[in-house]
Amino acid sequence: MRSLVTALIALPLIALAACADAEDAGPPASPTPVRPRITPSADTPACAAASTLRFLEVQRYAAFDVYCPTFLPEGFVLQEVGFGQAEDAPPEAEGTVRAVFRRELPEARVEFVQGRPSLSDITEFQASGQDLIGETDYADFPANLFEAGVLARSPDGFTHKIATQDLTTNEIIQIATGMRPLIPKLTPTP
Repeated sequence: MRSLVTALIALPLIALAACADAEDAGPPASPTPVRPRITPSADTPACAAASTLRFLEVQRYAAFDVYCPTFLPEGFVLQEVGFGQAEDAPPEAEGTVRAVFRRELPEARVEFVQGRPSLSDITEFQASGQDLIGETDYADFPANLFEAGVLARSPDGFTHKIATQDLTTNEIIQIATGMRPLIPKLTPTP
């Protein structure tokens, strides 16, 4: 009986201590905008699938140039776009933008990853067994063209990946060459 009384007293104390620790920890870390809200201008590209405003919102959080697709084959819709920190990235890393577009008929998918993605994100792409089939442009810089995607490093040192499912090589090239920075000349040119 004494053990039961001790347990009944200790349980609320343990719960109270856990709550205090949670309060001390503060809210979960979330990205903080690095720039004010961005209003589209005449220089803002028309992103595919009416996604311009969503990409502009994400650009607020990224300290690097965010690119959006100005071409996608017909029927694609934006499923998600967001900014976050890769799980295995150091705390000072600039973060990653990830966007996914889908098409129902015929079924297809395109994923864009930009910034400082996780190492596993890149190695998974490289280890997927895809053959390197050539080079293409990603906007205005060179990129490696694979059977189902593109991998590039922009002049400012950020990674850009396009991973596709059920698209032709020609469509992949059109997507890559149609990528445009949301804010032209955000990164100074040397």
